[in-house]
Amino acid sequence: MICLFSQNHFHKNAIGLVSLSVLTTIFNKSYKGNKMTDPTKLDNKIVQGLEALTKTTSHKAVVNLQNKVLKTHNMFIENNKKLCSKKWHAKVKNLFDASFLKYALFNLHLELLWAQSDLKRLSLCKVLDNSIEEMDINADKNLILAFSFESFLFQARAFVDIYMFFICIFLGCIKPDEPMNMSKKRFEKKMIEHEQNEKCVRIQKYFSNRVFGNESWGTILRSLRDKIAHRDMLRLSNKSTEYLFNDELFDWPTIQCMTLDRFFQSIENGIFELIQETSEILYEKQWSEF
Repeated sequence: MICLFSQNHFHKNAIGLVSLSVLTTIFNKSYKGNKMTDPTKLDNKIVQGLEALTKTTSHKAVVNLQNKVLKTHNMFIENNKKLCSKKWHAKVKNLFDASFLKYALFNLHLELLWAQSDLKRLSLCKVLDNSIEEMDINADKNLILAFSFESFLFQARAFVDIYMFFICIFLGCIKPDEPMNMSKKRFEKKMIEHEQNEKCVRIQKYFSNRVFGNESWGTILRSLRDKIAHRDMLRLSNKSTEYLFNDELFDWPTIQCMTLDRFFQSIENGIFELIQETSEILYEKQWSEF
């Protein structure tokens, strides 16, 4: 049987699916008086499954992106090292590493979301092909979904905040010894205060239009993260617009009529573009020259 469904993400492979079964085991673990014959077996499976995430093509792409930007970053610093203090160099490097750590972390959670939805797509294809009754998503799998997408929101939001602080330090809008906190309002204020710097003007324009504009990915990300952090859990629907073969609708939790994996992939795509566009401005090079 051949199952056909659309996949726009670039980073899927079979290894990433291992982690779903492992995490399912985590949340299915029961301590209702049952004795485990070998408690280390489950622990080994958990660790092996999580380590498998670092072997996916998506994680390799993250590492390659970081190395690509870091190479250009180091060249730029080397060419301008006489203009800045050692404290500035240390702070910039620390923020660069911290932002890409967050980038790597939320991509791991995105991989889990794709693994869960792809397993569901495959199971639905088998159901439709064999004309048997579909089983609903159980509570444990819903719990793992929440684990994946809420973690994604926290790490992705942290990336944006740290990256904005990195830009401010890099462009001299904030001194290295100032408190390390950043908000959309403070970032905009610092960019406007240094509008004599052409780079600040260009970056401020990009953030206003592409990141924090109406219905832009950054605005949605901040709203969703604040919602789950301070007030409520996300109210998901199943109003998917994705169809499998034979015009069967893919019944899977959605936000804005997009399945969770595709919705959060769109945010990741926006963050990748953010890194690309701002790096060209900061390091004064075209992306093709990185």
